Amino acid sequence: MLALNLAWEVAQLPLYTLWVEGTPGEIAFAVLHCTGGDALIAAAALAVAILLT
Repeated sequence: MLALNLAWEVAQLPLYTLWVEGTPGEIAFAVLHCTGGDALIAAAALAVAILLT
C-alpha cells in the first residue's frame, strides 16, 4: 500500500504549483508528508475493518 500511495503522490505532483515553484527539498518533503498521511489513513481504515469483523 505504501508503494502505491507514493506512486499516487508523485503522479499528481504536476497538478500543483509546488511542482514549478518548489525546491527539490520542498517537493520531497511534500511527497513524503502526504504519503505518510495516506499510510495513516490506510492503517486506520484497516484497523476499523479488523475491529468490525
